[in-house]
Amino acid sequence: MILFSAFGGSGLAVETLYRSKRGTVRSYLGTSDYQGTELELLLTSRTVVDDLYVFNFFGGFTKALSYTSNGSDIDVSSVPLGWFYGAGNAIQVPFTDGSAAEVSVGYDSAYLQYNGDESRVDHLRIGLRFIQL
Repeated sequence: MILFSAFGGSGLAVETLYRSKRGTVRSYLGTSDYQGTELELLLTSRTVVDDLYVFNFFGGFTKALSYTSNGSDIDVSSVPLGWFYGAGNAIQVPFTDGSAAEVSVGYDSAYLQYNGDESRVDHLRIGLRFIQL
């Protein structure tokens, strides 16, 4: 869910997003199911070519709001902000009413430093959004 969105004429954008996540982590240590919510501040620099192709660099910060692992609630109040950066491509399909649909694929690396350790997670981002131009 987009809470706030601002776009500049220069291709710069700032968005605040609230999202729910859920999934399963598999590793040599075993399998763990998780779910949670987070708040994200997303900063984007976009270049649009021929009103169709979009290339963007993005980065921002995330804050975990809730987290449940294998059915147990985990306190995330002391977990600091995480940060990420990445790049992506999109195809923008304009409609006659001045709006557009955008299908995007991006890749990012996310980092979190906590209790003297740093974790890094790579994500493949696939998205569909509608834009009022």
